[in-house]
Amino acid sequence: MKIAIIGFGLSGFSFLKTLIDNTKYSENFEIDIYEKRDEYPVGIPYEDDSSDKLLNVDADEMVYPESDKDDFKNWMDKKGKSLDDREKMAPRIYFGQYLKDKSKPYINRKEVNVINEEVIDLDVSFGKNKKEIYRLKTKNLEETYDAVFMGAGASFYQDPYNLSSYKNFIRNPYPLRDKLKDIRNDQRVAIIGTSASSTDVFRYLKQSKNLDNKINFFTGKDEYKIVDIPYLSDSQNISSIDSDWIKKERESNNSFISLENLIKTIKNDFKRQGQSLEYAYDRYSDHTLKLSREAINENDQSLAFTQDYFMDFVVYVADILNYMTKSDKEIFIEKYYDYLNFLSGKTPHQTMKWILDSYNNGSIDIILNTKKVEVNDNGTFTLTGDRIAEADVIINCTGIEKDLKKVADKLPLIKSLYDKNIIIADEDGKDISVTWPECNPISKRFGRLKNLFITGMLIDKTDIDNNDARRIQKTASRLAEIFLENL
Repeated sequence: MKIAIIGFGLSGFSFLKTLIDNTKYSENFEIDIYEKRDEYPVGIPYEDDSSDKLLNVDADEMVYPESDKDDFKNWMDKKGKSLDDREKMAPRIYFGQYLKDKSKPYINRKEVNVINEEVIDLDVSFGKNKKEIYRLKTKNLEETYDAVFMGAGASFYQDPYNLSSYKNFIRNPYPLRDKLKDIRNDQRVAIIGTSASSTDVFRYLKQSKNLDNKINFFTGKDEYKIVDIPYLSDSQNISSIDSDWIKKERESNNSFISLENLIKTIKNDFKRQGQSLEYAYDRYSDHTLKLSREAINENDQSLAFTQDYFMDFVVYVADILNYMTKSDKEIFIEKYYDYLNFLSGKTPHQTMKWILDSYNNGSIDIILNTKKVEVNDNGTFTLTGDRIAEADVIINCTGIEKDLKKVADKLPLIKSLYDKNIIIADEDGKDISVTWPECNPISKRFGRLKNLFITGMLIDKTDIDNNDARRIQKTASRLAEIFLENL
């Protein structure tokens, strides 16, 4: 049995680890790992970079399953690693180092082979008994496999103003220490977006540069993601929703999850802690600096509870929604999803204090409703939103591109799969259409390809809100178990 793993970040490693740790694993397997980067299994999020690039969650929210949640924290203690002095969060490079340590026993096995090349083409044929055969090509080799796990991860940053060809436009800010090191202190800097990556950029510029001019953030209708308030209660297991709850709910409801029972359970969880489901959304969904300042000043524990509750809930949201009836899922997305979604990408507590101080002293500004960016004859930029500002350098912190056709135009493997109708776009043209829970692509040519597994942000319409380390591990581990179960 020959298995290929394409992309060896957190997802690819989780698949490999679960495969090898399973009692059904056979040492007769041959596993080839294709990874174009020299550093693995870290991916871009945890690559070797500036220590200003921090996790935006606590160390015990990085590892799945729950029984292993302290493993990263214990590793840091053993290695003498300390948290960032200001934020009390771990630098992301620490988690990358942790993954490297954890992966060594697996990638050093005799049946595992790491190929430091990019897969640029994939095709499917069928042998005896309609057995799937996958042919992979790189620039230098071609090989066939019985099964393929593809950790698609993120694609690339969007470029909504078509600035990629201009010298002083930094489309992707990572690695920070490479991409931002040449910015001069006398240059005017604009950051497009107020995402988590813009927070990394903010920290880096503040700690590594001494800019003469204020930093202008250009964004949409919201100023900055709401501040994370630490929850001070000792209460454990504040949510009733977990794998056991999902299993029991499906058993009692013809394999579906009832929207009515879900909302009832969530409201009861909030009521038991003396909280209201509606409170945090009704008060904080506008994402203004003023609201973050109020939350900090009040040490708002109702917001803190809501943030912690949905931090737990997000681990299970894809299972919940994919096991609902179509009508229940549509109602949940329309009526209740905002209560979860508005908390995504919350801004770490101390960093928000730093942002507020910088805003108050005039060293940063946040300009809403960005409309256009123009390139001037001298190579500088004019950015227009509610106000206009000039910039010598623009750092792009917009979202990841998920329009499948645009991704296919830039990434060779996705283009191969897209052009051959091995993958198709989901309903709105974004993301790859896959089955659940197997994450097999739904092909116009072949139907469901049961030994091709795809994970990552390009299946976000199905594996909803999967930009979470625990979710990435959970999905990849489940696919390894499904693969072994179906042998």
